[in-house]
Amino acid sequence: MISIGAHEDKINPCMIIPFDALKVELHFKKALYEKIKGTEDCSYYLELLEQGFRKASEFKSIPLDILLNLIEEFKKGDCKNEWLHKKKRFKEEDLEVILTCEFTTNYFQLIATINQISTKKELVKGIVIKTEPDEIAYEGMFKDIMVIDKDIIITDRSDSPRIIIKKDDVFKGKMNSIITGDEEIKKMLSFEL
Repeated sequence: MISIGAHEDKINPCMIIPFDALKVELHFKKALYEKIKGTEDCSYYLELLEQGFRKASEFKSIPLDILLNLIEEFKKGDCKNEWLHKKKRFKEEDLEVILTCEFTTNYFQLIATINQISTKKELVKGIVIKTEPDEIAYEGMFKDIMVIDKDIIITDRSDSPRIIIKKDDVFKGKMNSIITGDEEIKKMLSFEL
C-alpha cells in the first residue's frame, strides 16, 4: 500500500510504516484545496496522487507507469467513480433491479433502477442510500436484492432488510423507499449535502 499524506508544515522523507505501507508526505497547498473544496473538481487531489506516486518511485520500485495511467484513464472518464454493485432479475415478478454506486469527493450514493422485464421499460430510478464520502459510512449497508410479497428488499451484509421499496408503487412510477434499522443507521444512510 502507498499512503500519501499532505501537510502544511515539515515534510518527512519516505518510509515504510506498519504494516507494509510506503508513507509519502507532500506539501499541502491550502489555497488550491479551498478553491475546489465542495465541488466536483478533483484536479488537486489527482495532482497530489501523481506527485506522491512519483516521490514513492524514487524511494522504492513501484509500477509508476501503471499508476499514472490509471490517473489518466480516470480523467478521461470525467473522474467518475461508478460501478455496478448488483443486477438481479425476478421473472415471476416481471422485474429487474439494478444497484449502482457513485462515489465522489462530496458523497457516496447507491442508486436503484427498477425495470420491467417484459417491456424493457425503466419503471423507476432513484437514490436509496446517500452517505458522506467515506467507505466506513456505508460499509456493509447493502449486499443483496430480494422480492418478498409486496416488497423489494435490499439487504445489508448480515442479510437483514435495510431498504424496503414498495413493489406496487414501482409499477405506478414511484420510488418509495424506507430505511430500516435504528435511528443512527437511518441518519447515516440519508446524508444530505
